[in-house]
Amino acid sequence: MAKGEQAHGGAAEARPEGRPVEDALSEDFFAAREAELRGRVSAKRFAHVQGVVAMAERLARTYGVDVARARLAALLHDWDKGYDDEGVRERARDVGAQVDPWLVEHMPRLLHGPTAARALGRAFPSIPEDVLLAIDRHTTGWCCTWPTRWRKAGSSGASPSCAGASGRKASKNSSWTCLRTGLY
Repeated sequence: MAKGEQAHGGAAEARPEGRPVEDALSEDFFAAREAELRGRVSAKRFAHVQGVVAMAERLARTYGVDVARARLAALLHDWDKGYDDEGVRERARDVGAQVDPWLVEHMPRLLHGPTAARALGRAFPSIPEDVLLAIDRHTTGWCCTWPTRWRKAGSSGASPSCAGASGRKASKNSSWTCLRTGLY
């Protein structure tokens, strides 16, 4: 069970029928999710997320991509990080996350990306698909998956380290190599 889940009645992401769809890229939406996240994760994890948001803003400006999308993906990337191993396994089953059974059994700490993306997409349908994709893939070893829709007109948005990358999913054995080469 995630920290703060009880405070939300066990369904933090439940979207009441009739509630208007929010603009997920608005400052109001960002602030509301930031306040929710503070109750879902530890203080140390929340500080980490704030650092990721700041770095995402800098990188988005550097590479000419949509800052609002980068900030939102950074904010929400650890939405399900508060679950323990068994809790995140259960969450994966509950939200229907499509993940390799090997990961479920042997590396449950990597499930928080796919589970968060699935749950957030259901709860907040206005979150852009590419933002959900970034959240989903941040733990599972996909190479060079900077969403092309984040790029601004006239910008390649490509990192020199990603030149020539296949962009296909890495196997569980090669994912760390793939991630490492994507960082430099």
